[in-house]
Amino acid sequence: MEWNKFEKYEHQGTWKETLSIFLYVSMAIYKKPKSTVSLIDYQNFELKDSDIKLYNKWVEQGAESSHILRDWLILNEEDVFDFKANFETKHKPKVELWSDRNKTDYYKTKLQAAFEFENYIQKLLKDKHNLDLQPFLTPEGQYKKGENELGIEIKNDTLIKKYGNFYIEYAEKSKGSNSSFVKSGILKNDNSIYFLIGDKSKFWILKKSKLIEIYKEEKQNLKDKKKSKRGIKFKKIATSLGYVYPVKNASKNMISLEEMVREIKMRK
Repeated sequence: MEWNKFEKYEHQGTWKETLSIFLYVSMAIYKKPKSTVSLIDYQNFELKDSDIKLYNKWVEQGAESSHILRDWLILNEEDVFDFKANFETKHKPKVELWSDRNKTDYYKTKLQAAFEFENYIQKLLKDKHNLDLQPFLTPEGQYKKGENELGIEIKNDTLIKKYGNFYIEYAEKSKGSNSSFVKSGILKNDNSIYFLIGDKSKFWILKKSKLIEIYKEEKQNLKDKKKSKRGIKFKKIATSLGYVYPVKNASKNMISLEEMVREIKMRK
């Protein structure tokens, strides 16, 4: 395999970028002998923002130990070819784990699934509609701007088909012991215009403005002790506040993928 140089990790999610940092973490950080490093271990590899910083610093300083990584590539050329050929299927790209909060194994699993769904939507928009999602891949970007340049909040929810409801969040806590909730979801001040909710087999699209309008109307109904004609119920769990909206009643508020794409292209 031709490997001329190691380059900075730029959050592009390419197979070369991913393989480079996996090898760096394995051999430079965890000090594994190259003879023991295997792509079998990639399945349990966690891509941490702290390791990305170390890797990029190493590259900036000239990647002085790059011969160790190059040796591995030469010795494992067939495995590298398999990694390249099956990237995004057998060897899935890894979600970046930020050090802003502690994460349980369950949370990491859900985060990876959400990342893979976002990649699916990104590829769909690019291949079918020639639109670049341009996701914000740093904490600063996602906390202050939104999820991506197109203003699409993408939510992986595999329970919609089972229960027939959307869960629309409007406030959250990073952990249950925190004293108060902060605005999130539809009430977060960011660039989001659309909420795309579901999974690879089926997803739905609703406008953020409509979801906020519904939130305000239903809060007033609750205050006035009026029954919701939409069948909406407010829900509170340890780390989230939201409302449950039956899919069958939300149909008139949904828009198609094609309609969303048309609107985005008109704005661009």
